Amino acid sequence: MPFAILLDRPKHSCNLGTVMRSAYNFGAACVFTIGRRYKETAADTTSTGRHIPIINFPTIEDYKNTSLNWIHIGVEILPKSLNLPKLTHPKQAVYCFGPEDGTLSKGCLSICK
Repeated sequence: MPFAILLDRPKHSCNLGTVMRSAYNFGAACVFTIGRRYKETAADTTSTGRHIPIINFPTIEDYKNTSLNWIHIGVEILPKSLNLPKLTHPKQAVYCFGPEDGTLSKGCLSICK
């Protein structure tokens, strides 16, 4: 089952590197970033960029203008949130994570199920 990871305004390169390594290990199709704030990818000891693409978009609007047919799952702790391990995971899911110093943007939340 293909899936991807979206990072909304990631701040620290070491966290991006960890996500890239995990994405590769779990078989993600790609990693998207919105509003890049980091300078370089650190902690990516497996050089995953050679194995899975990382696609950067300046804004959520730029991302929404692509023709991707993914189902977006916002990963947040909110009163109406479902327990992620109990979720029936859709085909072609994109798991969306907010920045280290905040939560998912309103624009990103608007595309999440």
